[in-house]
Amino acid sequence: MEFEIWHYWTIAAVLFFVLEIFLSAFVLASVGIGCLFAMAGAFFGLDFVYQLLLLIAGILIGFAGIRPFMQHYAWRTAKETATNYQALIGRIGKVCDAIDTEDSGHVMLDGDTWKAVSHDGSAIAAGTKVKVTAINSIIVTVKPVEKKTPAAVSEKTGNNAWAAPRQEEELSVSQKKLMVSAGLKQQVFNPLDIICCYSNQKISFLLLKDGLPAAIDDSLDKLEQKLPQELFFRANRQFIITPECVREIKRAGNGKLTVFMCENNSLPESITVSRLKAGKFRQWLSRHCEKI
Repeated sequence: MEFEIWHYWTIAAVLFFVLEIFLSAFVLASVGIGCLFAMAGAFFGLDFVYQLLLLIAGILIGFAGIRPFMQHYAWRTAKETATNYQALIGRIGKVCDAIDTEDSGHVMLDGDTWKAVSHDGSAIAAGTKVKVTAINSIIVTVKPVEKKTPAAVSEKTGNNAWAAPRQEEELSVSQKKLMVSAGLKQQVFNPLDIICCYSNQKISFLLLKDGLPAAIDDSLDKLEQKLPQELFFRANRQFIITPECVREIKRAGNGKLTVFMCENNSLPESITVSRLKAGKFRQWLSRHCEKI
């Protein structure tokens, strides 16, 4: 087979397109387009001068016409994903140690405790839901999450908008139900039938009184918002416990507590409660012990 000039233009175009894979600026691809134009001229028997003119025309068309289009649509960079501490900005947490006007407090975010200050220097009471607005090293800046007033809600839903919440507040723990997602199903549990909730290999489980764990889709953070706080305590990132699963507590180093769990194949022998949570854990557990 005898090579003709249009064959060489085709090989050159393919070569420039392959090199473009490594450059990704659509410069070499523009030259490749020019080679295709010249190849067409050679195929139809045009003189070499006209082939060069077609080469230049193709390069200009690719560089001035197609390249901006590719940059705008094909190479549009995705928004940078917030990682590590940057992902905390905008997250909702809860104040576990009150934030004073002249001193910092602590907030709970995704099971971790962070030192926090108020965004405007005002005091924020413990138990208040807050939103992270900034982070500086290990200190987060937070502001209280705005709550809708009855007037604002009634404008959207009518005068009876607060009737349902009041009825819900009047329900006792034994009357409230917990609805969680499990695959394509929505399962309903009685909180009193749950011994503890835990996470294992990024899967959440409910440990029921019958001793069997139930895998669910909801994270422990979501469960913490749904479960009654008087009965459940977020011990650490992996466990939400009830008094029934606590067998014994001992002091550990640096103000931490070691909580020995009830005997169950799904539970470890013990878990650790951090120094920042130790005081509240003792208060929570003592309230239930007094009732007993």
